[in-house]
Amino acid sequence: MDPHVVAELTKLKDDKQLPINTKWAKLKETMVQAGLAWPRTEVPSQVLCHPKNRAGIMLNAWDVHATGAKMLELGMAMNKIQESVAFEVSTKGSTKHQQLQANIQLVESSHNQLAPVTGQERLLSCSSSHLVAFCRAVLHGCQTQEPSLKAKTNGQLSLAALANSQDGLVTMCEQGWTWLVVSSLVEEAFPDLPTLVQQALNTTQAVSQGQGECETMLTIATHYQHGQDSNGSGDMAQAIQLAASSQPEGSNYMQTMGYYVQNFSGGVGWPLLHLLQHISSWASLAANICLGKQFSTTLKLGEEYFSTVAYLDFKEKSSSMPWVRAALLAANLSAPRSIDGIAKCLTKADCEKLKSKHQKALVIQCESMLAMNWATLQGKPWKDTPKAYNLMGRCMVRMALHIAKKETKGRDTKNYESLAEISTLFSEELLEVEAAPGAPSVEPDAADPAKLAMKTYRVEPGCHYTYKAKDSKIADPRVWKLQHVGPDKSNFEHQPLIGPAVGLEVENEDLKRFRKFDRDLPVLVPTATLEKLHPSQSEQLLKEAMKAEAQQILCQHYQEKVKLDADSLLVAQNFNGILANKSFGKGKLVLFPVGPVAVVKEVKASMLTMTSPLGQELQILAPKLDLKEGTGCLVPYFHVRPTPEQSLANMEPFVAKSSNWQIPGYKNSTKIDIGDQLLFYKDKDKEKDKKEEEATVSPPAKRAKAGRT
Repeated sequence: MDPHVVAELTKLKDDKQLPINTKWAKLKETMVQAGLAWPRTEVPSQVLCHPKNRAGIMLNAWDVHATGAKMLELGMAMNKIQESVAFEVSTKGSTKHQQLQANIQLVESSHNQLAPVTGQERLLSCSSSHLVAFCRAVLHGCQTQEPSLKAKTNGQLSLAALANSQDGLVTMCEQGWTWLVVSSLVEEAFPDLPTLVQQALNTTQAVSQGQGECETMLTIATHYQHGQDSNGSGDMAQAIQLAASSQPEGSNYMQTMGYYVQNFSGGVGWPLLHLLQHISSWASLAANICLGKQFSTTLKLGEEYFSTVAYLDFKEKSSSMPWVRAALLAANLSAPRSIDGIAKCLTKADCEKLKSKHQKALVIQCESMLAMNWATLQGKPWKDTPKAYNLMGRCMVRMALHIAKKETKGRDTKNYESLAEISTLFSEELLEVEAAPGAPSVEPDAADPAKLAMKTYRVEPGCHYTYKAKDSKIADPRVWKLQHVGPDKSNFEHQPLIGPAVGLEVENEDLKRFRKFDRDLPVLVPTATLEKLHPSQSEQLLKEAMKAEAQQILCQHYQEKVKLDADSLLVAQNFNGILANKSFGKGKLVLFPVGPVAVVKEVKASMLTMTSPLGQELQILAPKLDLKEGTGCLVPYFHVRPTPEQSLANMEPFVAKSSNWQIPGYKNSTKIDIGDQLLFYKDKDKEKDKKEEEATVSPPAKRAKAGRT
């Protein structure tokens, strides 16, 4: 990012005098001008919920369905959608993994009411989150428990069932709507910006959800954390002021919530706040225990009850009882009854009784057991999953109601004999969870950034690829083997034909620049094979050299020995033979062949051949000839015809030598007069026997095409 833009955004974000909506407007304007934010139409399938939405609570499945039902009742309309803002999913593998994992856990705790994560989503919403989650649920056909939706869809959402006279819903689901997309680079530079954006937009959203104490406390904690200096010291007063800037519900006791955050949130990472956050947003934990949700609203604790728990003086120097306080809050967040959204279960009086000397030992035991059970969960690999929070939440509610002697007022109306019995039940449920972990409700690859990268960019370790660098116009000619895909980076190796291997490490986002190499890889030919293929050892070249020599000898011999004028011999169309056009004394007419030479695997008796000094025979082929068209080459030798009548023969075959090559020829055995056809004697019976003998040895060979006459 441009340093000047970073400086401007920092100045605006940290300006304590700007009202939050004005601050967001100026931040947005700066980002758009710098090309770090832009409007874009996106369909719901591409949008997940930002993990920092609502201070990390993200959203609640019951609220999603209640919001959808309310909008359907009023009429879904595109012009009713307020400003929708989303950040890009991070391109860094580890960060992307965390973002997807947060949504995966959200889906797992939704009881099939939220659409699963595919890993292909591109955006993380900071507003319109419930709306886009509802559209995703409709498209996926999720289950619903919201009464009006259940009546219309028989318990399973579908666009067909809900689209009746709801063109707006169809458009939202299938075509999407305009979002302001903020670059992931902005969040990398300003990790607290999504919280600020969500706060600002939550003050004006038409379809927004009320903010309970858990969300407000997490907002305070987030601002406190981002405001810490290098020594870890923060300004709680400033954090409270920033959290109050969006004027959330409960603003009149924000100081009390800040006090709770600072003293009872569990230390680094605010583990007890996150636990309460899950308890406040889950629809149910198990059996009949429902923590913090009815179908239409998130329960709130109220100023009186929350302040009582926060400032309760247990008069115990060894501990401030953070677990007991959290359990008392959890008990009311799980209340089966509420009035005007305020939970009604334990009261101020119930909490005050816990300060008595008679209750002190029980309270200390409760604190110890809850801390011990939490420590047990921290040793499990699934400690941060809904299963772990389910177990701890049930245990907290049961113990809080037990020490307050109000077990019949909870959703689990059972009376337990002691805290030890509740702790034993926790251990038993822990074993049950480990024995039957349950099937995931999302695609498994979405939780693994390395697998997600392989799926997204269609790469696989062990396969080979070509690569085009970011700033290059041509592809790298080298072939790279994918060695390893990690959460953030991948490693390739190129093995040159000569020399050591070369490594290449790239960001996973650059895997899009690789293309699979489907051809055979280059492989060095063994030295033994090279020696065999050397020209000096090549049988083919030796044959070609011999053929070239034979061709040269044949042509040279013809030019030297055949001394005929063009009209000394005559041929005719449609006549098979050649005639003398002058008289030749005995032995004066000598004919030799000339034409292409061929090396053949097997020499047949019917072939016309010449023999090398070493005894190899090469076939002599008649040149192509077309008398009608007047094309080709007329070689008289090939037009001397055989005759079975020895008395008619006037030519006889013989063999001449030229440079130790043996070349066949014809010469006249008698005087030849003008008009005589040139004939040589051929014994038909002997020729027939020869052909039959050849046929028994091998199939007939292809005969060379004779010139057309």
